[in-house]
Amino acid sequence: EENRIKELNKHTNVLGLSIGFAFAGLFLFLTYTFYGIFYSNGIIDFTTQLFLTIVSSIFFGTFIMGITSCENYIDSKVNAIVFFLITASFELISGGIYYILYNVITNALNQLSTAFGAIGTSNPGDYGMVIILDIIILILVSGLLVFCGTYLGTYLKKVYSE
Repeated sequence: EENRIKELNKHTNVLGLSIGFAFAGLFLFLTYTFYGIFYSNGIIDFTTQLFLTIVSSIFFGTFIMGITSCENYIDSKVNAIVFFLITASFELISGGIYYILYNVITNALNQLSTAFGAIGTSNPGDYGMVIILDIIILILVSGLLVFCGTYLGTYLKKVYSE
């Protein structure tokens, strides 16, 4: 067990992870602006814009990480795992906060509509399940793109450095 931890530490590049997250943040801004053009023209909806922004920035960030910090495919795999764990934990936390806030606001509005005699209320549980499924899909797609981006960056680095 201790040998595995030492092996992971040997292949993990903290500077490379930092570079990957820095470029992911840069691409988060750039892709949000790019997909905002499609959103403002009514081609895509807001949820699609957010999803495309997040997965594009993750892919490009890990692609740059693969180019700059991975010497071989073992480094690529280990750095991708660490990047994915950090990204997935952030997605779970922010998705959980969104889910809780949505339910609190919806329940408060339902209480107000009941108190003032409004007809018809919405069921927050239905959309809550959609939020949970969106989070699961986002994590799965992010995981796939983390590994694809890192491996592609490492592959191109190896091909063009020879």
